[in-house]
Amino acid sequence: MSSRAKGLLIVGALLLVGIVLVPILFGGFGNGPKDWIDDHYEHVSGSDPDDETVTWRSDDDVTTTAAAIAAGTNPSDRREADGRAFLRYSNDWMVTVSDDGDGSRITLDEFDRGYSNNSTFVGFWGGYYGGGGGGSSYRGGGSGSGK
Repeated sequence: MSSRAKGLLIVGALLLVGIVLVPILFGGFGNGPKDWIDDHYEHVSGSDPDDETVTWRSDDDVTTTAAAIAAGTNPSDRREADGRAFLRYSNDWMVTVSDDGDGSRITLDEFDRGYSNNSTFVGFWGGYYGGGGGGSSYRGGGSGSGK
């Protein structure tokens, strides 16, 4: 085998390792932000966000807790409304952080369930996976007039 072929094999192997490891290390597979939140907050209830709401508790306020989760999990979008924070993930998860007396309650849901539970607070969260509102994902964008 030539040295060029060996080099290409090594580069290909490194790329394959990177493609597999990067999503695992940065939450691209599995239960989205679940593992990171498990490592940093007190688990309260639930185990599989595909089937049920998973809940944790934080001693910090809503803003501090949401900022820490966002920094550690890289959500695709974030909203705040009525003293709650909502983090949306491109792999179909939604984290809600709400006031819980002397701390915060953190919930993780599959996006459709989380959105359904919180639609009165987040309103229309345009298109799945970060597509914005305002017609931007509909036939070339714009306000919609004349379409």
